[in-house]
Amino acid sequence: MEGLFALLSFICFIAIPVGLMHPEWVIRWGEEKTKEKVVRYYGVGLWASLTLGFAFSREFTLIEALGANTMIASAIALFVGRRNPEMVIGWGSKEERTSKNVSVYYGTALAGSVVLIMISTLIQPIFELMG
Repeated sequence: MEGLFALLSFICFIAIPVGLMHPEWVIRWGEEKTKEKVVRYYGVGLWASLTLGFAFSREFTLIEALGANTMIASAIALFVGRRNPEMVIGWGSKEERTSKNVSVYYGTALAGSVVLIMISTLIQPIFELMG
């Protein structure tokens, strides 16, 4: 089961940068083949396959899996959003969709996910001793 999610993650991970250069190569359905749809479809696919892959893995706790997925999603959004903020900020006015706000929003999420993973790693042995 983990292998299936790893394969789906890999496919989505490759499809995102390829689709950002040539959307028609990775989107085979519909008439409108845009970079936004590439990020929407394959970004959600990457996030979902990583989440489920971590959830079915016996090596990670749920908190570590969520932290790792948030870290990956934030890093991708930060990378994509620095070039095109409207792709990753879908809320607020047009003036609020800036690369600076992308850095603030997704940089904070990235830092928070790293802290979450670190805290989970530190307190996990305590729970193992108690249980």
